[in-house]
Amino acid sequence: MILDRDAVNNVAIFNFELAQRDADRIKVQAEEIAELTQVIVLNNKMVKKEKIHLYNVLKEKSDLV
Repeated sequence: MILDRDAVNNVAIFNFELAQRDADRIKVQAEEIAELTQVIVLNNKMVKKEKIHLYNVLKEKSDLV
C-alpha cells in the first residue's frame, strides 16, 4: 500500500514538473511572439511611410511635367 502511494506521489510530482516546463516554454514563446509582433507593426509603419514618400515624390515629378 505504501509503495502504491509512493508511486502515485512520484507520478504526480513528475506530472507537475512536466506541466511547469510546458508553462515556462509557453511563456518564452509568448514573449517571442510579442517581440515579433512589435517588429511586424514597426515594419508595417515603415512601409506605409515609404509608400507615402514615394507617392509624394512621384506626384511632384508628375506636377513638374
